[in-house]
Amino acid sequence: MYPCKRGGALRNRAMARLFLATIAMAFAAGNATASPGVNVGAGVDDPINGEHVGVFTVSYLTNDRFPWEFGVGWFSPHDSPTTDQPAPGTYYLDVSRRLTWHHLFASAGLVYDTANDRVLSGHYQIQSALGLTYGPCTLSVRHMSNADTYGTNHGESFALFEYGF
Repeated sequence: MYPCKRGGALRNRAMARLFLATIAMAFAAGNATASPGVNVGAGVDDPINGEHVGVFTVSYLTNDRFPWEFGVGWFSPHDSPTTDQPAPGTYYLDVSRRLTWHHLFASAGLVYDTANDRVLSGHYQIQSALGLTYGPCTLSVRHMSNADTYGTNHGESFALFEYGF
């Protein structure tokens, strides 16, 4: 992992707070599960060089006990961690499987992306997520990285809000 302008401890505390807020909302929400169908999402990533960028997604969730999620997404352009040139926006395709318990879920899957820089080196990534679903709304914290299987990369960690139709 390369050093960021903002300290790793600050970043980790913010992600921990978001995760704890998700868990707290899960227990307050009661027993709700995700509805299958199309979801549209928007979120913000963990800062890179002190800059947040947006992430936008469209996904399809199957109607299984442990549903499959098929998605396409886009990270908006950001400053490159290694040069003064801006890094272009990144498109990605993903497929993952959710393990659900009432309104909580954890998922893992594979991603193909258009990036090849220090944020996401190589085109193949692993994605993991923890989230909460209540009716048509989903809130999740996700991380996408190649796990150092192809070069060193920072990965993308992001919070995502989705609405299902």
